[in-house]
Amino acid sequence: MGNKGSTDPSQVPLAHRIGAMTRYFARTERLRGKFLAAGQWLINAWGPDFESKIQATIVKDIREGIYRNDPRWVNSAEAWQDLQLYHEQWLASLFVVVEGYRKLIAIEKDFRDSALLPLIHHRLAKELEEFRNVVYHFDAAYYDLQNRIRLRSPDELKWLGELQDALHEFFDSRVRKFYKENGFPDPMDHYNPSSDREAGTDAS
Repeated sequence: MGNKGSTDPSQVPLAHRIGAMTRYFARTERLRGKFLAAGQWLINAWGPDFESKIQATIVKDIREGIYRNDPRWVNSAEAWQDLQLYHEQWLASLFVVVEGYRKLIAIEKDFRDSALLPLIHHRLAKELEEFRNVVYHFDAAYYDLQNRIRLRSPDELKWLGELQDALHEFFDSRVRKFYKENGFPDPMDHYNPSSDREAGTDAS
């Protein structure tokens, strides 16, 4: 069955469009929190250079035929998988929100936000879109593309954090104002993003 494309935003009531964006955004907040929690756990267990240490251990174990089943290693392996999983899902979902916001302001000029505009038009936004495509669309060259489009450098993570935070501010202020002015229930009242910005501390 072919892809029929998404619904024309202009044919959907504004409150429904905002509600859909809020739901998509809430997911990015939770996924980001899970990603940060897994990363913090690994930093606590292995230090800031956990990535190179874990990869070196895996390569060594494969070469020597070692199978580790001690709790620290099992927990580390799970956290390592979680880190990669939540990183992929967070960024792919984040572009969905960027895409929705672009469509929103193309029709509703009042929702243009001076803090968000330079971030959604940043050069890395194109890479974020490509990353989303790699994650959510089958590609036989997945591993090659995954290694090329990592979005894990300090500058890239800084931009991603600024983008997420600017979106958070937009939903927390402008979207809440929209719901209040129009007498709609505020879906943000049923979701507490701060509770999902987790930071794991137990590396036992």
